[in-house]
Amino acid sequence: MAAIGLNLFRLIKHLTLVLALLLCSDGFASPVQTDAVCGKASELIHIPGNEAAWTPGLGKLRLQKVCWLRIERPLPKDELLSFKSVWIDIALFDKQGKLLGNAAHNGEKLNAFVSANRISFIVQDAAYPIYARATVSPSTSFYDEIDVAGMTLDQISLQARKAENTSVAQSAVLLGFALIMLAFGLFLRDINYGLFALFAFLQAAYIIFGDGLIFSMSNMPIWFPRLFAFTTWPAMAVLSIIVTRIGGFKEHSPFLQRCMQLMAVAYLALVPMSFFEAFLTVKTVLLQDYIALFWYPIAIAGLFRAIRNHHKGTPLITLGILPISILWWPIAIINTQPKSWGWRVEAPSGTTLDVIQNLFLPTLLCISLAYRTFVLHNEAIRIAREDQLTGLANRERLAVQGEAMLKNNLHPYIAVVALNVDRFKAINEALGHDIGDAALVEVGHRLSSIPNTVVGRSQSDQFFIIWIDIHTIDELQRHLKEKFFSPISVNQQTIDISLSAGVSLQTNISMQKHMHCAEIALNAARASKSGWEVYRPDMETNKLGDLSLLSELRMAIQQNHLRIFLQPKVRVRDGAVVCAEALVRWQHPTRGMIPPYQFIPFAEHTGHISAITVWMLKEAMQLVAEWRAAGDPIQISINLSAFDLRNHNIVSIIETLRESNNASAEDIRLEVTESSVMSDANTAIIVLDHLRSLGYSIALDDFGTGYSSLAYLQKMPVSELKIDRAFVANVKPDTDASLLLLSTIELGQRLKLHTVAEGVETMEEWELVKQFGCDYVQGWYAAKPMPVSEFIQWRRLNNPFNYLQPIKLVPEKV
Repeated sequence: MAAIGLNLFRLIKHLTLVLALLLCSDGFASPVQTDAVCGKASELIHIPGNEAAWTPGLGKLRLQKVCWLRIERPLPKDELLSFKSVWIDIALFDKQGKLLGNAAHNGEKLNAFVSANRISFIVQDAAYPIYARATVSPSTSFYDEIDVAGMTLDQISLQARKAENTSVAQSAVLLGFALIMLAFGLFLRDINYGLFALFAFLQAAYIIFGDGLIFSMSNMPIWFPRLFAFTTWPAMAVLSIIVTRIGGFKEHSPFLQRCMQLMAVAYLALVPMSFFEAFLTVKTVLLQDYIALFWYPIAIAGLFRAIRNHHKGTPLITLGILPISILWWPIAIINTQPKSWGWRVEAPSGTTLDVIQNLFLPTLLCISLAYRTFVLHNEAIRIAREDQLTGLANRERLAVQGEAMLKNNLHPYIAVVALNVDRFKAINEALGHDIGDAALVEVGHRLSSIPNTVVGRSQSDQFFIIWIDIHTIDELQRHLKEKFFSPISVNQQTIDISLSAGVSLQTNISMQKHMHCAEIALNAARASKSGWEVYRPDMETNKLGDLSLLSELRMAIQQNHLRIFLQPKVRVRDGAVVCAEALVRWQHPTRGMIPPYQFIPFAEHTGHISAITVWMLKEAMQLVAEWRAAGDPIQISINLSAFDLRNHNIVSIIETLRESNNASAEDIRLEVTESSVMSDANTAIIVLDHLRSLGYSIALDDFGTGYSSLAYLQKMPVSELKIDRAFVANVKPDTDASLLLLSTIELGQRLKLHTVAEGVETMEEWELVKQFGCDYVQGWYAAKPMPVSEFIQWRRLNNPFNYLQPIKLVPEKV
């Protein structure tokens, strides 16, 4: 088995050598037979008359610190003796020991032609054998081989021009890449482009100074070319970082990323090592080959793993590294073999392999980064035009698509529908945002399955549908009902989904205007709870009127244009009228009396409700203080909104108003709704507890229409339960509705709360709630809300209140 493995290795070795020789040959030089003696033995050489043991060679010699070469056979008359090695000092002697010429790495030369990486001498008249002393410069160990060949002057010139032109062209291309990528990096603020610019610059510097072009420069300090000759190692270190970043090693191959980082450090460590004489003996170039043994397979393994994980931009960089790895990894194996094997492969300047290794990878790296930029740009456009949760078009993209449909007359008569998921906030709070998001995804999926539609999501729980035929809008409404007839199942949670819709059927308007009209209709549908509204121009007129009212509301409060109306609350057992609910009206100087539903909802959304609450509290406390001082105390109920309950200063505001008006806390009852409390239950309960401790009564208004649990009801410091009119209206005895009303009243009694039936409008309803044991009744059957002066008059006539023969007053129009 071992023999088979060894033979296989030899076969691969020879195939690699053949390929390398084909790619690395410069095609000009004719090898010259040489004998050599190196190392300690070379110190015994004395010309003439040396007796050292010469080792025959073929033209290529692996050098040690000092080597002597002997050329016995004369060259053809038109050929020069040419040595190919950049960082070797050459001194040439004839058989009498006469100096024929010399060339040193620092630019000194005598009778020598130096171009690119060749040193050539004219030796036609020399007495053979000729001796050459090759000394590895103490300032470098960059090349440790030398080729000896015979070349004509034309061949040398042609080879030099080819090598120099190739090197200059490669350097120019790489510097161009560096500048372009540097500009991209600065513009995009992306370090990957900066790393590539550094890599390309180091590669260009290596070509300029490492291939011998520096010899054409005079008066150059020795350390300067030497410094840049080592740029190949920092370049490999930078390349290691580029490969790991573009290849996404951190996400897909963290272990291989650490390996590449270690090799980058190893490459950088070669630079200071090569500056010390002690390390020249261990050959830093050989160490480079040892690092390359691991670099190529690790880089390829990480890149292939990234491709398998569909990492963007990886295939191109892999295409750049793979062919170089296929060739150079076996070459690295050969170059790290024992010296006794006698082989080493280099890539002379200008050869095919030299161009491939210098330009092929940087070019594909540049293309890879450009492709990566293109992909990221498209991704940014997609993100900007697509809803990330559902994958549907967002508002901007939907508007563009719809505008194109209108302009191209593809569907000139389209309908735009704005849809809102009802109770979505409650779904989020009750089931969590993960389930809420999953529900939105399913809503988007069901909407997209409706034929002849373009669907998008504009925000949170709002969607848009472009319906291509306004003449069949009823069909769309039918589709919506069918799609959401069955509940949505998410993570074993069943959710009933209902939608409110606003429809725009306008013609000759832009898509943006269509969407605006649909949203106005949607707001109208939500406000009326109809579920479906078609846009009408008067909706927008009302909307503008509402905005105008909001701008005037603050001035109305300051100028005392608000009015307090009172609706009596009658105690059922004896008809006593000992309390009333305060309601606000707006006496507008030009529009007359404005009812609360036209401005209170908008005031709540904008925060103006707080100022209204303070005004109401002040007016109510003045009234109760006057009535108590007159010996006829009456309790007034005032509504607190969710915004008020979230105001941490609300308690101090109420107390300040009470003290300034000399009112009593027992004469004030504060009403809150279930929804206002549950919007921030913990904060609301803390505020209500504090108010209760100061002597204020707390009532829970509109009970049964919110979503509070019995657990929270027990925690609330309420003393009164106001049952919503929905439980009272048109209730007949011995019906399910009457049983529900009775259960609600009994629930309040079991919790030791006073119960109030709201919205009682008929004698039958009064008698039914009285039969069920309700404590108080409030509604139009007793009296509508009325100004304070009329309330005082009505109470004088109806206290105690006789529900069999009520005395009615005609209230002001509201």
